Amino acid sequence: MNKAKKAALLLSLLMIATSSVQAAEKKVKKDEKIDMATYTCADLLAEDEDEAGTILLWVDGYLSGKTGDTVVNTAFIGELAEKVGEKCGKDGKAKLLDVVKELTE
Repeated sequence: MNKAKKAALLLSLLMIATSSVQAAEKKVKKDEKIDMATYTCADLLAEDEDEAGTILLWVDGYLSGKTGDTVVNTAFIGELAEKVGEKCGKDGKAKLLDVVKELTE
């Protein structure tokens, strides 16, 4: 990978991490605790873009931890977000963890 591509990738990752941290800080400031076992597609769709990104990043990390996957695949996370959006748009009552598990199996 050449230096320009590497720099662009690092900048993209930094922007994702920064927005995720900012969204997480908003949640902490609100002192909100989210039970992901009951979190639905409708809950995700009600979030703003930063918060939804943080939630999806957490779900990916949670499921990766369960399977032992240690690879961060940013392209996959983007594709997953699109698929989750499509599926959640059809069934707001579906549990987000169930949707993501189904899409990643």
